[in-house]
Amino acid sequence: MPRLHPLIFSAGACACVLLAPVAVAGTTADVNISATITKNTCQVDSSTSVSLAFGTVDAGTAFSGGGWSNESRRGTIVLKDCDSTDVSTLTVTTAQTSDPGSPSAWIRNTGTATGVAVQLKSNKAVYVQSAQSGMKLNDFATLSYNANARTASFGVEAWLQQTVVGTAPRPGSVIAKSTLTFTYQ
Repeated sequence: MPRLHPLIFSAGACACVLLAPVAVAGTTADVNISATITKNTCQVDSSTSVSLAFGTVDAGTAFSGGGWSNESRRGTIVLKDCDSTDVSTLTVTTAQTSDPGSPSAWIRNTGTATGVAVQLKSNKAVYVQSAQSGMKLNDFATLSYNANARTASFGVEAWLQQTVVGTAPRPGSVIAKSTLTFTYQ
């Protein structure tokens, strides 16, 4: 029978010792991960606030027989940071102090002129009414969307309105405000 070389046998015994499990004291570390995922949503571009100034209006000649002023003023509301899908999910809610002569449609004049209110409508001919809530923006206005600039815009138009047809407004200032709140759904 052949005899094993003692060196080889010793190396084999060493290998067995090295492969045996070794008890080692250890510690653990937790890795905590957190994040908040957001999406930019359409916001009113504050650099394009809308002020519709009529200037001086002659009470005796500015109003037609139906009580509307002969002139209107137009402005544009710009929404920024919008994706085209964002725009389709926006709703608009309106708020203003209504004039008693037509509570749902006229905006009360808080200036010193009497016998006059303001009416506001979108470029889609939807009149801004008191406490109009949750109307889809696409139903309210015709939007112009610029994909490169990520903006959506639409026009608004205002008229002065006699509160008593056939009676000219009394001189003074006209001040009115309607707040449009856009909500991302």
